[in-house]
Amino acid sequence: PHQPSWLADTAPRALVTAQRGVDAQPSARLASALQRTILALYDDYVTADGSRVDYAQMARSGRLHAYTDLARQLAELPRAELPTERSARLAFWINLYNALVIHGTAVLGAPAGKEGRAAFYSGASGVAYRVAGVRLSLDDMEHGILRGSPPGDARSFARDDPRAALALAREAFDPRVHFALNCGARSCPPIKIYEAANLERALALAARSFCEASVLVDAHDSRVTLSKLFDWYRVDFGQTDDELLANVARYLGDSEAGAALSRALSEGAGRVALQYAEYDWGANAA
Repeated sequence: PHQPSWLADTAPRALVTAQRGVDAQPSARLASALQRTILALYDDYVTADGSRVDYAQMARSGRLHAYTDLARQLAELPRAELPTERSARLAFWINLYNALVIHGTAVLGAPAGKEGRAAFYSGASGVAYRVAGVRLSLDDMEHGILRGSPPGDARSFARDDPRAALALAREAFDPRVHFALNCGARSCPPIKIYEAANLERALALAARSFCEASVLVDAHDSRVTLSKLFDWYRVDFGQTDDELLANVARYLGDSEAGAALSRALSEGAGRVALQYAEYDWGANAA
């Protein structure tokens, strides 16, 4: 398919090369500039609670053009200059994923239907960035890199794939990352900026907030309703229903829902019925 000209695949080499002679650490400066520009876009076009985006106004803004110019520079970064510390890597790829969803939606519009969503996330529609010389779709960032290319997942990187070196260790995967990624749908977690320095606290808050808003505990019938995220990514959250629900209770902490779920698990171990709510794929447009 034709790839729109805003993609980082079309990075102007001269722009990045010219800057390297001035700045000994272009990746740090670029990351900082990207974050400042994303923050400005979010301030202007994302609602305070992170649930809605004014894509129509964003598409016409000069800030989006500035962000596009910065995103193009990612193509020329040497791989060695990408973040290496685990928290910094997580924050970098989470933020880039969320930015690419917003960027793609602002330019191409929200994907419609199952086939439209598949093309949007796989990069077949042209929604992708070139980073350190390799083309990365949203699926690549989420499943190949952040989820550590889980075995058996068709979206994972093969061992000989040049992108595999970007993947985080699968055995160290933190499933709370799912609560930080916003895919552009109404049922997705809210949009936020993540920083390495306070990533643990931010992921804990994201997990608690998402679960408080989506987990329903029916103590009378010993029934728990969860977001479809827990169903789709069951392999990340627990092998059994009790293991999954114990993790959800941990994410909820001492909240009212957390206390109710903990009681249900304690009083009806192995007998708590689990169901999943329908996912609202409607666009999170303001």
